[in-house]
Order: sequence, then C-alpha cells, then structure tokens
Amino acid sequence: MNILAVSDLHGRSLSDLLHRETKFDLLAILGDYDKVTSMHQVMRYDRKYKLSSSGKKVIALPGNHERALVDNVVIRMIQGNMGDPNVRARNIAEFDRFYERFQSDSSAKEYVGSLLSKHSVRMNIDEPRFSDAYRALLIHGALDGSSVPDRYSGARQAELWYRLETPEDHENNFKRMEQQRINVMIRGHDGIPEFAVKKNEDINITSFTNFPAEAFLDPSALQTITVGTYKHGCYVLIETNPPGYRNPIVRFERLPRLI
Repeated sequence: MNILAVSDLHGRSLSDLLHRETKFDLLAILGDYDKVTSMHQVMRYDRKYKLSSSGKKVIALPGNHERALVDNVVIRMIQGNMGDPNVRARNIAEFDRFYERFQSDSSAKEYVGSLLSKHSVRMNIDEPRFSDAYRALLIHGALDGSSVPDRYSGARQAELWYRLETPEDHENNFKRMEQQRINVMIRGHDGIPEFAVKKNEDINITSFTNFPAEAFLDPSALQTITVGTYKHGCYVLIETNPPGYRNPIVRFERLPRLI
C-alpha cells in the first residue's frame, strides 16, 4: 500500500504532483485549499477515482483556513494583526475576493461544509499486512499543541489550529495520541516537513530541508509525520512494502517551488 499525503495547497494544482507520483493507493489531502479552483480539483479527483477501477481512494480533510473561510471574520482578525500594513491590506483584499467567489459557488460551499463535519480520519495503515500495528490519525493540525486563536481555544475545532512548535507541544500531543490508542499521526499545518518519534519516554524530532529524505515507522513507538507545505512542493509518500524492509518507509519529497 502506498499513501500519498499533501497539505496546505494554498491554491497549488495537484496535477503537478499526480504527474510525478502515479503509484499510490490512497491520496490524503489535509486541508488549506485557499482557492475555489483547488476545491473543485479535489472534488474531480475524488469522483474520478470512485468511478475508476484503479482502486485509488481520496481522503480530503479541512484545514484551519476552511474553518476561517466559513466564519469569514477570523482570517481578517488574524491577518489584520500581523505584519506590514500594506501586506495586511493586500491579504485582506485577496481574502475578500476569495470569500465572494466562494459564497457564489454553491458546490464549493457544500463541499467545504461536508469537510468541516469531520476534522480527522482514523485508519489502520495497510491492515491486511500489519493488522492494527499502525493505528493512524489523519488531521490538519494536531490533538494538542500551541498557537490556537482565542476564538477556538478549548473547542474541538482547535484541532485544526494546533501547531507542534516546541518539544512540549510534541509531548502533549503524544500524550493525547496515547490516550486515543493512535501511534501514527499524519498531519499538515506546520510548514517544514518533520518526523517526530517518542519511544521509551525519549522524544526525537527531525526536520527536513534537504530532499529526498526518509524515515521508518515503528509499531512500538509513537510518531508524527508533518508533510510540509504543498505550495512549496512538499509531500510525503508512505510505502508499506518497500523492497528489502519489513517496516513501512516514509519518504519526504519536494517538487520544484512555484516562482
């Protein structure tokens, strides 16, 4: 089984990826679409694979940007308090145009509403091969962490906003994973690809800036896979039956950056 995972599209076309990676069984899209065209593209791929005999599946999830889009005022509030005033003004104007187009597109609104009805998906990775050895959660943010706006603090929707910025964030998230019997989290939101492992109370966090890079899943450990920002070309391919290895391999890859 091959799992192709992307997050934080921010308007970048998935065709860049799917022209390069064709051997996958599951395409996991972990939120932050940021363009109506991106939403329609995901819908098209979902329909395409459902109607084909390829066996490919799509799991699409919302990000914090979809939550903010539906609530409207949140992006204004966050972006309006950050950075240079001219940059803020451009960000707000861009969001206003996006929001107007989104509001006028009934199928995009319905689709985002359906995404927001479920923030995460649980699955056993390659269950026929490994049974429940790899109990995975697919999510945009995390189960615990930091940098949640006051509006969502304490709410289940905070899971769309949690960042894993410090060792303490990772420790708190691993505790929540353990409580829910999850030992693999595949997530987005944070821009830099990362592989974090907790085993025997030790936590090791590896960030990747050179590609390709790889890591191996361990059924006796807790691990988080942060796939990075797809707009910058980052994605992950998990192979559950790599030649010469018993454990699944996590490949961190990057497409050319957009100019």
